[in-house]
Amino acid sequence: MWKNEKLPHAFLFHGPLGSGKEGHALELAALLNCKTTGNEKPCGSCPSCRKTRSFQHENLKLVLPLPRGKIKTSDDPITKAFVEPVLKEY
Repeated sequence: MWKNEKLPHAFLFHGPLGSGKEGHALELAALLNCKTTGNEKPCGSCPSCRKTRSFQHENLKLVLPLPRGKIKTSDDPITKAFVEPVLKEY
């Protein structure tokens, strides 16, 4: 799917606590942003992989649930997630 650049517009990772959702999502983000081509896994050593794994990549948007009752503002993560990524090649 990712090799053909035919990706869905979003991925939803759902499962019980401790099932590896966050780790899998981060690994997918690293793979999609990795600058080493032709790999089945992210290289882990290019600048893009290092930025992704340290949560500093410009294309990485981490969206977490908001506490109940919190009023959404224009600064909330959901609103920011719809801003076009800065470095995305797809």
